[in-house]
Amino acid sequence: DQNWEAAIFQELGSSPAAMEAGNSCDFYGLLPGNRSEQSDAEQAYTQSLLRGIATWVSLPRDRWPPEWVRLGLKNPVVPLRLALYGHPDAGGYWEQHCEKHLESVGFVPISEWRSCFWHAALRLFLVVYVDDFKLSGPDANLAKGWDLIQKGIATDKPHKMDLFLGCKHEESVQTSPWTGKPVRVLTYNMQSFLEDAVAKYQVLAGGVALRRVCTPFLEDTEPPTTANTTAAKPGGGSATSTSQALPDGELKHCCASVLMKLLYAARMCRYDLLHAIGRLACMITRWDTHCDRMLHRLMCYVHSTLHVRKVGCVGEGASTIGVHLYADADFAGCKRTGRSTSGAFLCMGGNDTFFPLQAVSRKQTAVSHSTPEAEIVAADMALRVIGVPCLPLWDTILERDALCVFHEDNAAMIQVCRTGKNPTMRHMGRTHRVDVHWLHETFKHKWLELVKTCTHYMRADIFTKGFEALDKWVHALHLINHVDPKSFFSHRLGAEVITFGPEPSSATGGLLPFLPLPCRALLELTLVSCRTLFRKR
Repeated sequence: DQNWEAAIFQELGSSPAAMEAGNSCDFYGLLPGNRSEQSDAEQAYTQSLLRGIATWVSLPRDRWPPEWVRLGLKNPVVPLRLALYGHPDAGGYWEQHCEKHLESVGFVPISEWRSCFWHAALRLFLVVYVDDFKLSGPDANLAKGWDLIQKGIATDKPHKMDLFLGCKHEESVQTSPWTGKPVRVLTYNMQSFLEDAVAKYQVLAGGVALRRVCTPFLEDTEPPTTANTTAAKPGGGSATSTSQALPDGELKHCCASVLMKLLYAARMCRYDLLHAIGRLACMITRWDTHCDRMLHRLMCYVHSTLHVRKVGCVGEGASTIGVHLYADADFAGCKRTGRSTSGAFLCMGGNDTFFPLQAVSRKQTAVSHSTPEAEIVAADMALRVIGVPCLPLWDTILERDALCVFHEDNAAMIQVCRTGKNPTMRHMGRTHRVDVHWLHETFKHKWLELVKTCTHYMRADIFTKGFEALDKWVHALHLINHVDPKSFFSHRLGAEVITFGPEPSSATGGLLPFLPLPCRALLELTLVSCRTLFRKR
């Protein structure tokens, strides 16, 4: 400023759309008759004027007018009129300019979803991430929507979905592996990004070799024994073995860089990496040699599974598709703190539709004494962070009052949420007690349905604990639609059908969903015949 001190700006800070908003837009574009397109704003920030505190800048000498050179000016400055990239307030002014224009042409902001807009007349859903525009809706209305946008915002020519936020979007039509019907499929591909992350790790780790592994998990170590806890043997010596604290890891100086790069891909389209990254992220400030080994195992898994993709498929209209939220928790999974891990998974599901939208793996901030307590904390997190905020979006897009089906696999936790009473858990602290009261009130609303789901079908299980067995890990991947597209989309008669319905009745002993299709149909027919016979008698 005029006193040669650091200038203080308004720091307006823009609020770009979240990743789950982009996924929701992708889903809407796969519905029958719909399509998605994207476009980039040309020199976006400079399309808006810079207001607020007057800012003066100096120009490079090759940009000086001849008159300045003739006058012999030494260090001239000029007022900054446009919101130039690098200015602290440039993003905020661009966002204001963009939203003002979009609202003037009929795009209405969606409540609680920043940079997301809905055009009711054209039934178009628009997501804006800084200067990236993604538009979905009826095929016949897309051109009209882009014309409205380009009336006040200069963009390049709209084109089909390709590279958006560093992730390739590959659309195709495949055969459903369960019903054999054609479904529209969107595959998220970040293989090149992950290859770069692996190469970066190998350089930082000194060119280590990566072997082939099936899971990303390596069991954590027990915490070191605290001081003054060693018992003495009669006659001298130690009666207990004291585990010494491990030395600092070699990658302590760069582990955060490796994990954060990997975390972006995990949040975008590799949900199977979330829990492993979360475990290591909690250890950054106390990184030891065992953390080096855990990180190496994770990078070996990434290198071995570059072919795995997050896949979303839609095979029906919106009327039979619902919003499904899964929540799960382990019990005292962290050996160092005794705390549990919460997992949540949001997706759109129907008779022949499965589209993943969002996943969360988060370490709990309070110790739980039992599995139901940990499940209560996980359910509270899932509903507050994902379930309740997503409903205004789906009320708008589906053009009806959306129902969020909440899936839980712990019967004791379900009973506590339905009754609001927990006589066997009176010891719970204030954090857990508040969670119970809030869940009891929330589940009374008509827009939320609590259902019991078999543990075998709990899609959030993969975000709460580590897996060692390959068959269980592959099953967990299929539950969140992380597959190899080259081999997954082939009609497999008799394959296990993973439904979105509640747990089956006890009349079949709970085995009905695990049977192959022909056996299931035969068993259902037998049950119907038996009921008919009993009625006649």
